[in-house]
Amino acid sequence: MKQCMKKYTEEKNWIRKGLGTSVMGLLLCGLLSVGFVSDIEAGIDIGTASRSCRYENMEGAVKEVMTEAYSRTVYNADDYNTLCRIVEAEASGEDLKGKIMVANVILNRVNHPSFPNTVRGVVYASGQFSPVSSGKIHQVSISSQTEEAVQRALAGEDYSCGALYFAARNFASSSNMQWFDRSLTKVTSHGGHEFFAM
Repeated sequence: MKQCMKKYTEEKNWIRKGLGTSVMGLLLCGLLSVGFVSDIEAGIDIGTASRSCRYENMEGAVKEVMTEAYSRTVYNADDYNTLCRIVEAEASGEDLKGKIMVANVILNRVNHPSFPNTVRGVVYASGQFSPVSSGKIHQVSISSQTEEAVQRALAGEDYSCGALYFAARNFASSSNMQWFDRSLTKVTSHGGHEFFAM
């Protein structure tokens, strides 16, 4: 199944967010119908924030076939590479869950009307991410853990509680953190990052 998935993604050059690797593999190898998956998707109604906070309690098809925006967005290889690079640059010292959460924020923005609707558009928006401004995003070596985190985030694994921003208070300027605290609502924290929603 992994060989089938690899061959298909290399040929077609896309990743469909929302389907876990086992469901995606079955679809690509012709062992599961799209109609069946669509039926499962249609039966699940979970908003972005509530879905992410409830993810750990989900099981089976509900966990594999995450719906809403996550199951209907297609990403190409450039999006995937950009997402891996920004996660590595922003969260290289974080554990796997921390990296997934940083990826979640990028994907939450892609699906939010206040931000660009592509990964590249979100990441390279002016003044949004310091590794872009500093050029660090182009200097990182992407670790296998970061790739795993990105793949799991693209498959719908989400712990961000709908966050659209994150900050490392210990490394951010006081003026930046004052803006976060004054303008946004803190929804969760993990490792060295705090996560915020509008």
